[in-house]
Amino acid sequence: MTTAKKATNIRATIDATWGSGQGKLQLDDIFQDDPAKSRPLTGSTLLRDKSLLVTSTFDNSSFFISKLNHLGAVDLAFGVEGRVVGSFLANEQASGGPIAEGADGRLFMAGSTTNGKSSEVSPAILCLDSKGNRVSSFGENGQVIIDPPDTQRLTKKGPAFVFALPDGSVIVGVDYHTPAVLRAHLYKFDAQGAPVKAFGTDGRVEIKHGLRHASTSLSDGCVLDNGLLLFAGYEKYEPDVNTDGLVVMLNSDSGAPHENFGHPERPGVLVVRYNSRGAELNTVRQRAPNRFTASGYTNMGNALSERYGMLIAFDEEGKPDFDVFGSPNIMPLPADLGSDRRVNWADHVPFADNIVVSGGDEKGNYIACVKARSGGYNSDFSDAGGVIPREETTDSLSRLHYQQDPGKLIVALNINPENPLGCLYRYNIAQ
Repeated sequence: MTTAKKATNIRATIDATWGSGQGKLQLDDIFQDDPAKSRPLTGSTLLRDKSLLVTSTFDNSSFFISKLNHLGAVDLAFGVEGRVVGSFLANEQASGGPIAEGADGRLFMAGSTTNGKSSEVSPAILCLDSKGNRVSSFGENGQVIIDPPDTQRLTKKGPAFVFALPDGSVIVGVDYHTPAVLRAHLYKFDAQGAPVKAFGTDGRVEIKHGLRHASTSLSDGCVLDNGLLLFAGYEKYEPDVNTDGLVVMLNSDSGAPHENFGHPERPGVLVVRYNSRGAELNTVRQRAPNRFTASGYTNMGNALSERYGMLIAFDEEGKPDFDVFGSPNIMPLPADLGSDRRVNWADHVPFADNIVVSGGDEKGNYIACVKARSGGYNSDFSDAGGVIPREETTDSLSRLHYQQDPGKLIVALNINPENPLGCLYRYNIAQ
């Protein structure tokens, strides 16, 4: 996990070397030579060589992967003229998805494919080498199509996340609909794309509560420095209309709940209930050894506009981390941006004394800097104060990518909700 060097303040400025000089790149600007009409951003990841991988679904038919160099230009040595375009099954539509880099440099994209059934898709994993070629030793010709656990479990969208473990195995998170509820599932495949039988049941772990009519969903996950697995999302009890934030810690070998985390009556699980009106977590990060943060939102009232951004900090046992803020940190936007606007912290990057968060809605998108101890906005973050707003609207969850030496922060999101368009902002981060 990358964490920042200790510093009291951080400051963000537009990176004029990125894109046209305004620190902004759009997929339609980058790929003007491609006839595709639709260019949503479906995934992105920052590589160890400081280049950026982006994924998309072009014209609702093919997955798309491209590699951008440190200036945002297409790396023509990757794939064919800087891009990999394809499908998983013949005569079926493929979609891009989240992507991750393995310790050996292999790339794993978790996308999806139609399967001949009108309302369903099948999750799929594509494995590429660092040059964009399929790794033939992984699965069948570099890909694995994930079958549902049974005929009662269906999914209409691709995986929420994917990440690689140091041994070359890969974890994929998929939500399945049953006739009554939504259930989160985790799959583990080895370096050759075979299910790791010792992980849960034949390589699959279902995240569920003892109550039959309880839904679960996971939106993010990561492997910790000690090898454990940490996930964030929500759970919901029918007929309750509200959700509770959910953090799950599992052993990476067996997929069993980690006994020392959470409540003894429900080991491995931390439920976040700030109030009676619901909460949801989007991302989880390790900020220091045995110290973690998660971002999302909580409902402060019954109206959608009363959704406030939420950050929580906890230790290896799931107890509050009082080195940061001991209780959930709930934040509306500053009054000058519209304190009555709904807020959902889609992603975050923990620094030593600050946490940078991102979000957006139908009125624009923004990144903000929160002081780790007081929980207030850091007014020294930028010329605009503790929050940097942009006017482009979004209805998708943004993702943040931070690199050190030199400090750069990339915000990846879709703008223009009516016809989603992938957009990448980049900021210089000074400490």
